[in-house]
Amino acid sequence: MRTFLALWTLSWGLTGAETIHFDSVRPGSFPADWTMAMTHTGAAPKWEVRRDASAPSKPNVLAQVSADGSDSRFPLAILNRISYRDGEVSVKFKTVAGKTDQDAGLVWRYRDPDNYYLVRANALENNIVMYKVENGHRISLDPAGKPPKTYGVRHRIPSRTWSILRVTFKKSQFEVYFDHRKVFEVEDSTFTLPGKLGLWTKADSVTYFDDFQFSGSQVSGVRSMASATNSKTQGCSQQQKGEKAHRNEAQCTTTVQWRSNSFAARRVRRGPSACWPQGSIHRPGHI
Repeated sequence: MRTFLALWTLSWGLTGAETIHFDSVRPGSFPADWTMAMTHTGAAPKWEVRRDASAPSKPNVLAQVSADGSDSRFPLAILNRISYRDGEVSVKFKTVAGKTDQDAGLVWRYRDPDNYYLVRANALENNIVMYKVENGHRISLDPAGKPPKTYGVRHRIPSRTWSILRVTFKKSQFEVYFDHRKVFEVEDSTFTLPGKLGLWTKADSVTYFDDFQFSGSQVSGVRSMASATNSKTQGCSQQQKGEKAHRNEAQCTTTVQWRSNSFAARRVRRGPSACWPQGSIHRPGHI
């Protein structure tokens, strides 16, 4: 049987810190290089740039202003042009309103609306909690050194006041900071591949954000190749086509597909007598 080995060459580079102030975006609009998304269902999220006299860097902020109180509704704003495996991200935030929740969160290693890491500060509960959202399920992660099932860390989160939330992430190690002071650490290895960064709120939280700052190691180039090991058989030959289907099944059934921004390879059943053709590596946007 013919065996294929896919070799991925990733070029990693450290990028300097960049800060987005939202001041060049017209009030009432949404930044062009961001995407709105939402985990679970409910009223559509509404993110827009607004003027705010109290903004840390005047005059504008990015605000989530929809107010659907569905408890499991998580509006997201995702920055499209960055994909980091390791790095850090911070934001200045102010919770403005919300009866169900008053949340502000940071997202990293984002794959899609159902898979990402998240840390959030809640002004109603006065706590900070880190989660993984995996296949749409939000699961809290235990702070290091705390008993199992510990739900984040108690911390005063002032409402209608600007604060700073920051997270650093390197391999499976994460550190959370609030107003420049370290709050807790977490270790988790669910998502290890590069992913996007973003902002998060919950339910009816009306939250303002400013000075979104990030840095880290970014993938700057990818190339791939396939090589075959020596084998007595050479894949799906013409002779195989005349054999019974059960002898053809499971032959040459491997392909590699790209998943956007994840650089993940997965095995796919292609059916009897299916060989891996040259050029079967699909770029993002073609799967």
